[in-house]
Order: sequence, then C-alpha cells, then structure tokens
Amino acid sequence: KISDGAFYGTGLTELVLPDCLDILDVYAFKNCASLTQISIGSGLTELREAVFFGTPIPTIKIPEGITKIGPYVFKNCVELEHVILPESLKSVGEASFYACTALKNVDFPDAVTTIGNYAFRKCTGLTDVNFGAGLKNIGESSFYGCTGLTALEIPDQASMIGAYAFKGCNRLTEVN
Repeated sequence: KISDGAFYGTGLTELVLPDCLDILDVYAFKNCASLTQISIGSGLTELREAVFFGTPIPTIKIPEGITKIGPYVFKNCVELEHVILPESLKSVGEASFYACTALKNVDFPDAVTTIGNYAFRKCTGLTDVNFGAGLKNIGESSFYGCTGLTALEIPDQASMIGAYAFKGCNRLTEVN
C-alpha cells in the first residue's frame, strides 16, 4: 500500500509500481511536477482520487484488472496525449481527465458503462472519441468544452446523456 499523499509534490521523474501493490491511495503522486514516466503493476483494481493529478506524463497505459478510474485521477495532466484503457475498465470517474488539454483520442472498451460528470471537460485537444458498446451513462458536462470533437457515435444502449454533456463542443456537427 502507498498511503494518502505519500509522494505528493516530490521531484520523482519515473515511477514503476510493482505487481504486488494492491492499494494506491488518494493524492499519492499529486503535483509531482517532474514525473514523466509511469508504469502501473497488475495488482491494482482501481485508481483512487487524484493519484496522478497535475503530473506532466505524456502517455499512460492502464493495466488489465483496473475496473475503476476514480475522480480527478489525471485532472490537469496538461501534457497527457495518449491514454490506453484496459478491457476490464467499467467506469471513468468524475473529472478524471478534466483539462487534459493535450489528450487527442480515447477508445473506451465495451465494459465501460459509465462516464462520470466532468470526466473529459476542457480536453480541448480531444478530436476522436470511440464509445464502447456497453456504455449506458454519459455524465453531466462530461465532454463540455471539447472544442476539437467533430463527430460522435453514441451506442444504442446509452440511456442517459447528462446535462451539458457536450456543451461548448462548437465543432461537433455529426452525432449518430
């Protein structure tokens, strides 16, 4: 276990989390301004609140076994361009990728049923979103201000699109 805020604001540049790690608590690596490489072991089942908030990582591969990305996990990671989500993922939490302005695309696995409120708000570089077949809920303001989006295909199973979900997506001209 790595406890709450254990490395908050440190000068770490690289992080390799072992497979035996089963708990990575809130704020563990928040605002580590030099952290550019992260490798997550296979022992975790969720990423808890704000664990990598404000780090300058350019890419992240979330391993199989993770079923939940908690709130604010990657919020303000303004250099995050690429994220690879595992097939095991079921939910993306509130504001989890908020203001990741360099993020270009997101491919959701079919197991994802819920995208939380504000999850991708202000991801202005986001141009391509592919929802998985199992998606049911798109949260309030979840893609608000994603000015790079031009087209979306929303699965038939989606039963709820929250208030202001795509507000400010001024280039969005096609939704199927």
